[in-house]
Amino acid sequence: MVAIILSIGILATPRRVWSLLSDIERQPEWMTGICSLDINQAGSSGKNTTFQVMSKGPFGIRVVDDMECVESIKERQFTIDHVGRVKGFSRFTLAPIEDGTRLSWHEEIYMPLGMLGKFIVRIFYKRKLRRTFTRDLWRLKKLAERTHVG
Repeated sequence: MVAIILSIGILATPRRVWSLLSDIERQPEWMTGICSLDINQAGSSGKNTTFQVMSKGPFGIRVVDDMECVESIKERQFTIDHVGRVKGFSRFTLAPIEDGTRLSWHEEIYMPLGMLGKFIVRIFYKRKLRRTFTRDLWRLKKLAERTHVG
């Protein structure tokens, strides 16, 4: 298991940040590791939305990740479970702060391949994931602040 917890201040309202974060189809705009994203049902947000992501994995290997939105509390919390071969969750929490929003991202990933998967992720891939997720938060911040109107 790999756990990564990050946080960033965004100069935009929780409503604005939420509108970008909770629109699953827009994730490739700010998540740099996504190669493709396919929604499995009508609609692109909300609890019970299921989707499949192909992302860049360790050593350039493409990883298919089946996901489901299991929690969607408007402008507060958004949780996605990894339900395919990759297991775990992504939990985004929004909190209003002076002049904007504090966005926290808690990611836990359990990779397939048993002990070998754990070893590969912990030794070779955790740092890369942390850098990628940090870059993703900055991209979301820029997107929210660029389109923020007040």
